[in-house]
Amino acid sequence: MKYFLNNKQEEPLFKFLVKINKAEAGYYLFNDVEMAMEKARVLSLAEYPISIIYETVKDGFGEWLMKKIFLYIEGKPIFNKDAHNELHVKFYVESGDWLNPCDDVK
Repeated sequence: MKYFLNNKQEEPLFKFLVKINKAEAGYYLFNDVEMAMEKARVLSLAEYPISIIYETVKDGFGEWLMKKIFLYIEGKPIFNKDAHNELHVKFYVESGDWLNPCDDVK
């Protein structure tokens, strides 16, 4: 299943995206940062040693981008103090499958 966005200006119904650090990986969507952090911690221990938490941010042109705010490496969080805006939210949700469609995002 995929989370669908019509365009780059459509505000997503989630605040955080969690995925393991692999190109083909699916993703988990959350509105609660604590839930996102716990999922990233578990993934980094059980599935793949590095997981990432992205936060949605709106740029000056009205487009929604992702900002990498935390890395989890083997269960330990690392805050990304030098975080910068990355690619559009639409890119991330179209590049994998939504793995928790009923948890936190309605």
